Amino acid sequence: PPTRCHSPPHSRYTPMLDTIDIYAVSSVLESKGWNMFTGQKPKVMSVCLGEQHLQSLDAWADDLRAAVKEVVDNPGMKLSGAAAVYGAASTAPDEVLDEILRSYNDIRTMVKKK
Repeated sequence: PPTRCHSPPHSRYTPMLDTIDIYAVSSVLESKGWNMFTGQKPKVMSVCLGEQHLQSLDAWADDLRAAVKEVVDNPGMKLSGAAAVYGAASTAPDEVLDEILRSYNDIRTMVKKK
């Protein structure tokens, strides 16, 4: 499916897909080792880009195309990683969501003890 770019060039790329689950696409990309950022209202997935990313853009674009195909070929696929958190968060009541997100942030930002 075609994507729309929702950001200025050379800062971040935010593909917005109206016909498939962007959280599932993000989940597939995370499983391939890409660090994706997702958001709600609208549902978006973005990746921050810097000059050092120029050498890996083709690989990311190939993985993005493959991820979109995988999601299209497997409707209703189970989400994993950070995408699963956003998928679940979109259906939770606000008070539950607040507690979930605080705990999730604590876990994601935890520093390992030496």
